[in-house]
Amino acid sequence: MLAFLALCAVLVDDPQTAPPAVSDTIANVTLSSTPALITRQRQNLGSSRSRGAEVDAEKRLTRQWRLSAGYLFCDARVTTGDLAGKRLPQVPRNTATLQLAFTPSRGSAGVQGRWSSMQFDDDLNQFPLRSYAVADLFAAYPIAPRFDATVSVENATNRRVEVSATPVVTLATPRTMRVGVRYALR
Repeated sequence: MLAFLALCAVLVDDPQTAPPAVSDTIANVTLSSTPALITRQRQNLGSSRSRGAEVDAEKRLTRQWRLSAGYLFCDARVTTGDLAGKRLPQVPRNTATLQLAFTPSRGSAGVQGRWSSMQFDDDLNQFPLRSYAVADLFAAYPIAPRFDATVSVENATNRRVEVSATPVVTLATPRTMRVGVRYALR
């Protein structure tokens, strides 16, 4: 059975019926900028509004295999002040996930893909962060009552993910592997 869940914000252009904006949004606001130095301060940015939609779907392929996917569209913008119309920093317009999970009688394993569209790192929308797609792997196997051995690999393809660009580009962690033990509190 395929199940869908959709959560949608009201998309209205009429200011009389539009949902209220968030006032006094806090962000890193640019105070001054030169080629050698950008000075920022955490302060109230003004009002902002986020409009969008989210869709999630899940399909059980067999008793042991499950496929799930999700998509989020978010148009987050400043609505008042000098930055009115600019996109909120570090909020991508589009993100998506896809996951395939295998759950035999003992243990579990899966692969997950995550994608994010371009976003801006700064309040002035001058420093774009590239879109990215990464793959993650995970597995768990019971080793004792209530204990599982776990292993996961995040960013398995070792993709370059930009997390900051003001103006020097900073990257997210590269391929990361974790091994552990999980305890169930049930």
